[in-house]
Amino acid sequence: MKKIYWYIICDGKLFLPNGELPCEEFCPVAPAEGMIVFGLGLIDGVPARAVCCQEKLTDLVGLRDAYELLPEKFYKPALVALEKVLWDLNSQRCPVCGGRMDPAGFSSKRCCTCGKPQYTIIAPAAIILIKRKKSALLVRAKNFRGSFYGLVAGFVELGESLEECVVREAYEETGLKLKNLKYFGSQIWPYPNSLMLGFTAESINGDITLQDSELTDAQFFTIDNLPELPRKDSLARKLIDSWIAEQTAASIPQSATPSFSDLEAFKSAAILS
Repeated sequence: MKKIYWYIICDGKLFLPNGELPCEEFCPVAPAEGMIVFGLGLIDGVPARAVCCQEKLTDLVGLRDAYELLPEKFYKPALVALEKVLWDLNSQRCPVCGGRMDPAGFSSKRCCTCGKPQYTIIAPAAIILIKRKKSALLVRAKNFRGSFYGLVAGFVELGESLEECVVREAYEETGLKLKNLKYFGSQIWPYPNSLMLGFTAESINGDITLQDSELTDAQFFTIDNLPELPRKDSLARKLIDSWIAEQTAASIPQSATPSFSDLEAFKSAAILS
């Protein structure tokens, strides 16, 4: 029988014995009763599956720390595994009648009593890198672990577009108004069930009014005085690294284009030689 990569989720963490993903014919632990075993596709031709375990396990690693242990091809399925297992755990009963919710598709369930469908949940959030001349706004949020600085971010509210969310969050947290808003990219952010969408923009005004209920500090930094930055796997860091690359490229002198006389002199020298 073919071996399988097992993404075993327990207490919101990933089971990594000896820092490695189990790859065996059968799941090395007993899956939680009544929980779905999710297919995660193939990794180098080997099937991958996600299961929930409610046993007492050691060798559990949080997803943030697992980034340092797993190659990228194994890490992204871990994000999906956690999302699916948490959704399964939190949708065991129908929110209308309390009946049992049975699997009804790849990302859906249906109540066995009243028939109400339920789908996986994604909470969109926006994150923004705000530029001003040669600097970028970095913030220190109260809920940040460690001493790094990140970017303004927040969840999209009902009836709000992504662009409206970016403008609102920037103004609420820092008092800055924006222009030249541009989409950058997105990232699964399972802490929990979020999709982070990144933007860049320029500030119209430069005076920062700190929302002290959310932030402890917010400053415009240039590339030569940056604080500690977020982790490499985060969308915030990708936005910051892209801005750093822009600033670095802008500071490198460009080679002068040869003038007409320089070009003629070169041709003459080539002919004479």
